[in-house]
Amino acid sequence: MSHVLSLGAIKKYTNEYVNPKMANKKDEYVCLDCNKDLILCQGEIVRPYFRHKVDSVNPCHHYSNPTETQIHKDGKMVMKSLLEHKIPISFIRNCCCCKKNEEYEMPEMTETSKIELEYRFEYNGQKIADVAYNDNGELFCIFEICNTHKTRSEDRPEPWFEIDAETLIKMANDNSMSQIKIPCIRCEKCEACMEELQIKERERMEKSQIKERERMEKSQIKERKRMEKLQMEERKRIKILQIEERMRIERERMKERERMKERERMKERERMKERERMERERMERERIERERMERERMKEKKELLNMSEEDERTIELEKKKRIEIENERIKQNERIENERIKQNEIIEREKERERENNQIILEKDKRCGMCNINYCKCDKPNFIKNKYNKTICNSCKKYKCVCVRITEFYKKKYI
Repeated sequence: MSHVLSLGAIKKYTNEYVNPKMANKKDEYVCLDCNKDLILCQGEIVRPYFRHKVDSVNPCHHYSNPTETQIHKDGKMVMKSLLEHKIPISFIRNCCCCKKNEEYEMPEMTETSKIELEYRFEYNGQKIADVAYNDNGELFCIFEICNTHKTRSEDRPEPWFEIDAETLIKMANDNSMSQIKIPCIRCEKCEACMEELQIKERERMEKSQIKERERMEKSQIKERKRMEKLQMEERKRIKILQIEERMRIERERMKERERMKERERMKERERMKERERMERERMERERIERERMERERMKEKKELLNMSEEDERTIELEKKKRIEIENERIKQNERIENERIKQNEIIEREKERERENNQIILEKDKRCGMCNINYCKCDKPNFIKNKYNKTICNSCKKYKCVCVRITEFYKKKYI
């Protein structure tokens, strides 16, 4: 009968795990799985192993055909037993890069050391180690027994080793080995390869940083050029807007001047019409006066013809008196007419002054074409800061134009 694996058993009275290599026939052992009595087979040809007594009713296959779970559990028990019996153990790790072997020797257990199975600890979350080596209450090393599924490196803190369960069981029952050298099946790189990898990684990072800096510099240069282009376009746009605003203001001024000229022409035509009307009235009055005088002379001639020579002197005096009265009346009419003309001129001047004042008020209330505010237009402004930190004139209580320098510049240059 050939056995694939020589699994260990529990000593009946001490409840201690014993592998076939260290067992003797004087002691009694029970199965790990079914807790039934076992028989130790120990000879010179076949390596030692345990087997069940013949039981056809309820047979246990723990030693004849063990499951993966049973192999995994036995591997953990073997590892714990080797460490607690202070058997010299070292781990051989093969570098996956340079294929060199590195050997790690485990220190012997002390009074403060303890081996625990299914040890729970915190590392990137809650984790469970198959076999944990604790020293003074601190985790010293972890041993993971692999049967089918491997453990990820990011789930365990260094140092830790991953061991094949079947290999461990076979090596533990090998009588020819004084020191057990267990192969670690972790696919990791050695320290030299890691240093080389770190150097390459640093070089790669430096190159990437240099490339990133160059890319950033290029992007900054490109961004500066783009911003300069945008600024130039913005300056051009502002300049075009300023030119358009100046042209608009100039057009408005030209229109205003045309309107002023048109008003002046209308006023002149009205004055001409008024003078013509007054001239016609005067000529009409003179004509009426001449006709009246002519009638009076004709009447006088008729009276003179009818009068005697004695009354000529009286008539002459009366005539002179009438002439004087008439002259006085004419002077009075002329004085009244002159007063009326002067009054009309005064009214015209008042109207003209009022129109000028209205024009000045309109000019004072005129808003700036650039910043669209009713700015101060005083000859000698007295600017102060109000409670809102705005610059206003203390005389007219209006804001200071923020673009007055540009306006004055274009006034001097274009107007």
